[in-house]
Amino acid sequence: MLLRDLGAFYAARVSGAPPKLAQMRQYREYAEWQRAAAASTPDAGALRYWAGKLGGAREFVVPTDHGHPRRYSRPYSLHVYTIEADTMAAAAVLGNACRGTLFMVMHAAIYVLASQITGATDLAVNAVTAGRNEPEFQNTMGMFLNVVPFRTEIADCASFRDVVLATRETFIDAMAHELPASVIEQAFPDFIRSREDTRMSQLRILQTPSQYGEMILPIAEGAQEIDETLLEEAESSDVPTGMEWHLARQPDGSLSGSVHFNLDEHQASTVKGWTAGLNRILASAVRDPAQDWRQL
Repeated sequence: MLLRDLGAFYAARVSGAPPKLAQMRQYREYAEWQRAAAASTPDAGALRYWAGKLGGAREFVVPTDHGHPRRYSRPYSLHVYTIEADTMAAAAVLGNACRGTLFMVMHAAIYVLASQITGATDLAVNAVTAGRNEPEFQNTMGMFLNVVPFRTEIADCASFRDVVLATRETFIDAMAHELPASVIEQAFPDFIRSREDTRMSQLRILQTPSQYGEMILPIAEGAQEIDETLLEEAESSDVPTGMEWHLARQPDGSLSGSVHFNLDEHQASTVKGWTAGLNRILASAVRDPAQDWRQL
């Protein structure tokens, strides 16, 4: 948004015309709207949806190699991996065929991986969302990120396509009833009981969208786009606890994935095996979406 506004002011300075800026509401207005949405009673609104959706559910966690330390002895490590462009292109085609998105296909593949890791089929996997569902706040400056639990039962799904369709329904409903993570945790404390198991670790999925999309700025005429590729890092301190899986589509169509994890909890070989598993599952699934997801 800052670059877009800079481009608008640049064009206005060159042309002598007033700058054309998008309408913007203040962050305090968003905070007021969010408080009003969260203030609904448990028998109505979004809380009613989550009461039904999270009843009997537990937040998905992954087993650790070393348990959960009371105190971390080191910063986080970063493992990077790549999913080829042809696999991602086929995943996008599948998403369109299911009237969904590429993220829904990726999330479905993660459900399958999660089931292979833990044996569970009733999965409530957390994902970080942009938190900008309301159109009037699309241009508002401020921190909007949120963590939403996406609970899907895949036991009755016969094929990977069925898993994608079930994921789609979960995604649409959850986003339509999105509440701040703190509100959900306070309203449904049993849902996060799994965090108390010191043998397990939290997991969150993050999709990193293109920063600027198709935006063309007059100040960038003649500039060339720089492709950014993550490198394996020894240490990072960006993650407070648990494990984060980042999914970032690259200009060439491939996916540049990364996992932030702590060696106090997980061996590097474990994380590498899981990312290889995700790659295998997705490649096989998009090649033949009708096959049994249990065989991927």
